[in-house]
Amino acid sequence: MAKKNHMYFDSKEIVCTYQGGETKYKSKYKSIKLRYNNIQSVSIKPCRERKGLKVVDSERIVIRSPLLQRQIEYYKFRENPFFEDYKAGLRLFCKSNRVTIYDEAQ
Repeated sequence: MAKKNHMYFDSKEIVCTYQGGETKYKSKYKSIKLRYNNIQSVSIKPCRERKGLKVVDSERIVIRSPLLQRQIEYYKFRENPFFEDYKAGLRLFCKSNRVTIYDEAQ
């Protein structure tokens, strides 16, 4: 679970802390500032996530940018106390800066 907030919003940029290893399973965290013109799209979609030995219904946030080799992903179970704040902040940020958002989890 997330013990601290990994996404901060400003009027023109987002500061994201994400796992930035060569593969998805390396746990080296990196931080990046993404301005509104460097974000290709944001997706909020339902997904399936492993919770212990069970697989449960969940949600996922995906941020795509040409500055990154891989997309940034946040999952609801891992970011539990902050996930609703992330969704609300991204919806407002994308609307005010005209960034494409695919919101399928309403």
